[in-house]
Amino acid sequence: MEKKKQNVFLMIMGVLILAAIVITACSISQSPVLCSLALLVLVFVALYGFVLYKKPHGNLLKLAMLLFAGIYITSAIIVASEGNGIVALNVIGTLAASAVVYGAGRLDRIEQNKYIFIIADVIFFALELFSAITWPNRNFVETFVLFNHFIIFNTLVIAYFIRYKEHKEAGVSDK
Repeated sequence: MEKKKQNVFLMIMGVLILAAIVITACSISQSPVLCSLALLVLVFVALYGFVLYKKPHGNLLKLAMLLFAGIYITSAIIVASEGNGIVALNVIGTLAASAVVYGAGRLDRIEQNKYIFIIADVIFFALELFSAITWPNRNFVETFVLFNHFIIFNTLVIAYFIRYKEHKEAGVSDK
């Protein structure tokens, strides 16, 4: 990928993740458990996106994806146990998060992961858009927080596709 395009994608990634961190921190009082967990994952993803990627190796990206899937599944369980939301949507989101776990274990297979990750990303966006539409009495901050999972996973997908070559070369040199 051309260097200018990479920089544009990385800047978009950075702006999204930093905005998500700030807005999630501002809304912690509304749902302390979910927002605190999301904030921890956001901070780790931001660290990976800005600093930790510099030592190319797929293990940190795999860890970030597994943390993301774990927080998504945990939040789906908490939301379902509180009786909020539609159970079928939580199941669909959990299946998409499970696909992320599957893809994270196979980061070397970019051609297969391309489809898995893009489909999962679309599912996360669709679920969060549906939530934003069906709960219209929210302010901007609450609506933005609904898109945290999409923003986190989108950041990881951008990092994965843009930096795949460097990580693959680092993995080959480790062997």
